[in-house]
Amino acid sequence: MGALYWQLNDIWPAPTWSSIEHGGKWKPLHYYIKNAFADVLVSGYQPFGERTIEIHVSNDRQTSIQGELQVRSWDIESSTVVEEYRESLSVLPQESKKITSVILDSDHNLSRVYQACAIIANGSSKHVFEMLPLAYPSRDALALEIFSYDPNGITLESIDVQEDLEGARYQVSIVLSSSAITGLVWLEWKCEDVKGYFSENAIWLFPGYPRTIVFYGKGSGLVGVQKGDLHIKSLADVLQAEKLLSIEVDEC
Repeated sequence: MGALYWQLNDIWPAPTWSSIEHGGKWKPLHYYIKNAFADVLVSGYQPFGERTIEIHVSNDRQTSIQGELQVRSWDIESSTVVEEYRESLSVLPQESKKITSVILDSDHNLSRVYQACAIIANGSSKHVFEMLPLAYPSRDALALEIFSYDPNGITLESIDVQEDLEGARYQVSIVLSSSAITGLVWLEWKCEDVKGYFSENAIWLFPGYPRTIVFYGKGSGLVGVQKGDLHIKSLADVLQAEKLLSIEVDEC
């Protein structure tokens, strides 16, 4: 089985539904498409009217996966963990199976609970998966006003550049942390000459869980890769800008 994907890239600069811009920059869509087509995938489903989430794991690899599945349920408004589960897993090659059912506490508003899953596979790296409340049909819409705006909420812990011998390609390791749950954190370089892509983008940050993101660069844009050249914004910034715009319009 396969999938027909439309549209991958632009052949000229324009606002289109492609997931890669004409200049090669990845849009948020492309990062999510990359995750959706991963060879190891965690997906969750909430049966209508129930307070449980079924967690499934799909393995498209030619080898089995053995390890542990970790599931954390976060309350977005308070930035606290409300539920945490650990489950051993074993998934055969080319297999998709239900691993567990997570029971959600009846004291919490389901539209404000965020699922963060991770597979710690034996002998391999950690696979992280995120599931928004909007993914479940029996929930109310996510209330955007519960996101607090803190311009200093995201911390750039470190940035490390590793250049190869030929200098044509390089990697930049970026470590981010946040004092509260921060949605859709977006990274981009201020210098337009920087070409390449991030290992992940438009991510969610959780307090106490720093994230390491790698930028795979190429060409001569290395001089534009410094700590102050990285622009970081999030969903809260967009909502704040929208709020300020609304105030300005009302005052006119």
